[in-house]
Amino acid sequence: AIAALPEHAGKIVSAYWKEVPEYLREPRQGGALHPALFIVLVLVFSAARRTIAVWEKSGSDASSAILVFERPYAAAVATTLVFVTAPLFFQLPTVMRQLLTIVSLVPMLRLARPKISASVAFVLYACCFLFAVDTLRQAFAGIQVIGQAILVAETLAAIVVLYSMRRHYRESIAARAESSGLIALKSGRFLLIVVLLVVLLAAVAGYTRLARLLTPGILAGGILGLAAFVYLRVTGGVVALALRMWPLSSLQMVAHHRELLERRVYRLLIWIAVGGWLVRYLSYLGLLDPAWSLAHALLATKLERGSIAISLANVLEFLLTVWLAYLLSRFLRFVLQEDVYPRIDLAPGLSYAASSLLNYIILALGFVAALGVLGVDFSKVSLLAGAFSVGTGFGLQSVVNNFVSGLILLFERPIHV
Repeated sequence: AIAALPEHAGKIVSAYWKEVPEYLREPRQGGALHPALFIVLVLVFSAARRTIAVWEKSGSDASSAILVFERPYAAAVATTLVFVTAPLFFQLPTVMRQLLTIVSLVPMLRLARPKISASVAFVLYACCFLFAVDTLRQAFAGIQVIGQAILVAETLAAIVVLYSMRRHYRESIAARAESSGLIALKSGRFLLIVVLLVVLLAAVAGYTRLARLLTPGILAGGILGLAAFVYLRVTGGVVALALRMWPLSSLQMVAHHRELLERRVYRLLIWIAVGGWLVRYLSYLGLLDPAWSLAHALLATKLERGSIAISLANVLEFLLTVWLAYLLSRFLRFVLQEDVYPRIDLAPGLSYAASSLLNYIILALGFVAALGVLGVDFSKVSLLAGAFSVGTGFGLQSVVNNFVSGLILLFERPIHV
């Protein structure tokens, strides 16, 4: 293996030397587009940093999310490389994708460092270094003994790094009186050490296929988590900055509820980041297609009773449609109340009537759409709907009477606020 090492290393270097010019020349790989994207992001993020400096001098209230633009070059490089290495956008060769992924680790660490503790930063540095080593191991996969030795070394190093964290967790748990979050982190660390010990024994014994699945999988999960965190920081900073600049800053709902809107958008970004991390991680492990097929099979399983057949997917679609209709109604009423009604000088009673009517219409349409998604055939339930209406008229006469009376009061407005 040692005798074959120089020739194999020469082939690897020549492969990298060949891929870089091809990446710059080939349009489908985006070699000309990526530098342009980086330049645009640098200009935008640098302008954001100057704006933040002006706000700090004037004493204006600034969100901590926009502080990510204090490092505009790192944010631009990280955003560009994360966009470039995503397999959905560009068809990069494996060698070039690995090289750009390793380069992206440096700016991502710079962006993540201000928001994490020293102990977590140590683990991230070690994870990035071992991930780069593992990429090198994949390049030397043609020499089995060399690849096996590198795999054993990186697994042992990962165990040492995790074991060295025991003192930090003991001090943190003692200081915070057995915090549940710290206990969960300690349990996760112990589980990772056990898994890595199994990987170490498997790699030494020659079961390299199992070892190649687990150790690189753990490292890739950490790197993808770092990329998701950087995505959250940059995207959250863009949202916070946009809410403080024209034209969004001219809206009354932004002026009165900026922090609330920022929290809601950030919560949505967290769900997107978790979903993106899960998809990328399953794709890296080669489990995305089996997981998707399993989820599709479970959701498509029908529960049949006579002529009625319903699946879990139908129920979830029904609930999701009703929930989206509720959110849409709530958001539209919020926009009307904050930005539309004050500008047209409407009477309080009339604005309340318009918002209530809009709420009823959207919820009714959403419920009808949800029934359609559920697979209800409206041509077959017309008789049932008529019977239900008659039953409602008799059984809930007072409720329906009060509701219709309320609508009449809304429109005729005999009583004014």
